Amino acid sequence: CSGGGTGAIVVSPQAPCAGLATVQCMTVTVSYDYASHPFLPGTATLYGWVMQAPIRSVAVAQLDLGSN
Repeated sequence: CSGGGTGAIVVSPQAPCAGLATVQCMTVTVSYDYASHPFLPGTATLYGWVMQAPIRSVAVAQLDLGSN
């Protein structure tokens, strides 16, 4: 887990949520370089033809800071 930059898991510092600046959010980005580390041996080439970037998912969590 890292606090920004690049890596398999990147967690942003808390910041105002997009569209609702009165609450705080954090963004978590998870990525996996399937071309370099395939789950199934021999599938990296096929993956490279279909997708040329790592698999990536992003989630935004609204924080409950106990102020309500």
